[in-house]
Amino acid sequence: MKLLSAIETQSLVEGALISALTVVLALLAFLLPIVGTFMTLLLPIPIIVLSVRRGTKISILSTVLTALILGMIINPTLVLVTLTTFGLIGVVLGAAFEEEFTPLKLIISSAVVFLISTVLTFGISFYLLNFNPLSLAAEAMEQTLDLYRNLGIDGSTIEDLEAIFANAEDLIRVTLPALLIVSSTILGYINYYISYVVLQKLDYNYQAPPAFVEWRFPKYLFWGYLGGLIFIGTSIGQNIYIVFQFIFLIQGLAVIAHYLNKFNIASKLQKLILALLIILPIGHFISILGALDVWFDYRKLEN
Repeated sequence: MKLLSAIETQSLVEGALISALTVVLALLAFLLPIVGTFMTLLLPIPIIVLSVRRGTKISILSTVLTALILGMIINPTLVLVTLTTFGLIGVVLGAAFEEEFTPLKLIISSAVVFLISTVLTFGISFYLLNFNPLSLAAEAMEQTLDLYRNLGIDGSTIEDLEAIFANAEDLIRVTLPALLIVSSTILGYINYYISYVVLQKLDYNYQAPPAFVEWRFPKYLFWGYLGGLIFIGTSIGQNIYIVFQFIFLIQGLAVIAHYLNKFNIASKLQKLILALLIILPIGHFISILGALDVWFDYRKLEN
């Protein structure tokens, strides 16, 4: 009994320390605008580590304590925001690591919980805070137009830009579901990978994710890509197309990475080339390469 009591006490103390660390990271994320974006990705990490070390129950208690402290320090609304953002992500992903999910299941779990967290955050912002997150994009576009007006850009150019921005705003509203899925998948993978690296440094041995050059999606996903192309004239078709174009963009980049690796291109140069390919407006062609790879298996992975 004394041993169990000592273990529970250690768990609670560690949970309190993790709460303190998470509060400090959260305050830095709020106070440092530029660094804050990166810091936000780190916020679930202490909770994930705590869940692996001490179990899901302690990680939940620590998350609630963190939320209450942030609510008292900054704003009571942050209690709910904390629980539905990095708190939820940390607890769920920590439980997934604790259950020793495969890398694929961990990535999917992370992406899904990021998506749920984002939707909940949108709901809280819209219904409780009377703030529409989409208005930020409209304000940024309007500020850009004001800057061009102050610079003396001629009226016809301003009118063209207004039309382009209006179309962009409409496109964002129509394709918001797909954009949320894609962004949640990217952030989910980043968070999973950082968590994996941190846990490995702490001597927790989990199955390593497959090398990027070996990434290959199931053949049946091609039909989703094709369906998005066929119905791209509709809002549903546009959302389907964006999601599957992203999937095969990843596979296309993996094919390119395979050949860069095959020709012994230096690792840093490979990353630079892949980054440039993402930036350049050729994503559609890379997605086609990825879609073709599921049928023709250019890297001979099936063998």
